[in-house]
Amino acid sequence: MSHDSQSTAEAASLGSGSVTQSFVSGSHRIYDAVLGVLAVLYEFFTFIISKAVHLSVIFGTTLHSRVLVPFSVFALATAGISYELWQRFVFAFRSFRHKVSVAAVGFRSNRFALAATVLSLTFVLIASTLYGVGIKITVNGEELGYMYSRDEYTEAVSFVEARASEILERPYSISSNVRFELGIVPREEIISKDALRSYFFSHIEEVSMLYALTVNGEVIGASKNRDTLQSMVDELLYTNDPNVKAHFSQDVQISQKYVDSSKLLSYDEIREKLTSKIHSTREYTIKYGDTVESIAAANGMTKADLIELNPSIRSGRLRAGRKLTVAKEVPFLSVEAVRRVEYTESIPFETKTVEDSTIYKGTQKVVTNGRVGTRKVVADVTYVDNKETGREIISSAVVAQPVTKVVHVGTKARPKTVATGKLSRPVRGAIISSNYGMRRGSMHKGVDFAAKSGTRISAADGGTVTWAGWKRGGWGYLVVINHGNGIETYYAHNSKVLVRVGQKVAKGEQIAKMGSTGNSSGPHCHFEVHVNGRYTNPWKYIS
Repeated sequence: MSHDSQSTAEAASLGSGSVTQSFVSGSHRIYDAVLGVLAVLYEFFTFIISKAVHLSVIFGTTLHSRVLVPFSVFALATAGISYELWQRFVFAFRSFRHKVSVAAVGFRSNRFALAATVLSLTFVLIASTLYGVGIKITVNGEELGYMYSRDEYTEAVSFVEARASEILERPYSISSNVRFELGIVPREEIISKDALRSYFFSHIEEVSMLYALTVNGEVIGASKNRDTLQSMVDELLYTNDPNVKAHFSQDVQISQKYVDSSKLLSYDEIREKLTSKIHSTREYTIKYGDTVESIAAANGMTKADLIELNPSIRSGRLRAGRKLTVAKEVPFLSVEAVRRVEYTESIPFETKTVEDSTIYKGTQKVVTNGRVGTRKVVADVTYVDNKETGREIISSAVVAQPVTKVVHVGTKARPKTVATGKLSRPVRGAIISSNYGMRRGSMHKGVDFAAKSGTRISAADGGTVTWAGWKRGGWGYLVVINHGNGIETYYAHNSKVLVRVGQKVAKGEQIAKMGSTGNSSGPHCHFEVHVNGRYTNPWKYIS
């Protein structure tokens, strides 16, 4: 049967068939129509691929990244609208199915074209995944590789210039002859910004990638070997005491980074820096009585150094409350050590007072002696440069409890004859004719109160008379009073004694009249104070 007669028969069948049969037959013919369209596309792509394979790779890359992906998103978003349009398209397509059916018959004889088309599309997609469009960078005649854009190159150069300027502490710029070329390159050969930065850093002679030792962020020295720096730090912190944990007060770090090449120092040079001394300045507030010399000495400075820091004190007086700048030599690197110690500590006892009506007012009696307690303490003691700066108590256990001291305080009214413990002058209105101390090559053991003969002599404090009468040895008429508290008072050279032995006398009570008996050059009272049997200066006890 010829193609024309077959088409005529199919057209007659379509006209006379039912709606359902038309729809089924139409679906089959849609497939045939698609095959026809693909045949046309085959011819088109065969021509394009044979003439421009290189351009097809570039087109595929662009199609993949800028068309296919956005188109897929767009297709999903417009699916609802497309359904309605599809219904209308089916109606219009029925009128076109006859012509498509004729074209499809011709295409069935050449299925190889369809396979070639599919393979071509697959090749384009794979190529766009493995290859990309890049810019080849050539610096001073040396090909560095490909990057995606010139901006990445500019960014890397700016970073290196800024970092080099910071390291060298002066402006630094990269001078180079650079050339850019567009090309296609496997994606894995695209170089990163970090690789480009490393390239430029490697060509800066003043900057090197080294292991740097920093103190509070400042580079002190650098080495090619990290272990060299680490062993130095460990040595400075070493202690053979297992109870000690040491660390630096400052932030000390070892890290690999780009630094000024001049920082590359020997082991001894870096160690000398770390163990050196520096001058630390602080404020000092002048106190009353301070001098330039005393302030300088207290802060380990010379007078000249203090004046150099504070020129205004060269002339004029120091004013209390004013602030000065003082300097002190301290280690460049301070070591802070925490030592765990155990020790026994005393616990002070308390004192309890109890009123007692059986003893006189102004006197007291110890009933129970106090005793210090003890406890064992475990503490972490912090030292900075071997000076204690803090102490944290970890534990404390009492070994022996302290014993409270109990003291009875008298409330009983004191008789006038009981000593008060404070002596008064034995003679009122008298002059001191001779004081306590050396006199004409010999020791004068008392104080001489001179007045006219017959002047009243009173007891310096309450007590009991232990001597009343003449006493040889130059005393003349003598009165001795025992005050019951270890103190005895002597009254010599009297003209008349008015008390007897064993008599209790009150403070201020008359005991004799002034005279010049015994070894005396004129009327006076020779007054001595003996404490526990030994003479002493009366003025220590006279109030």
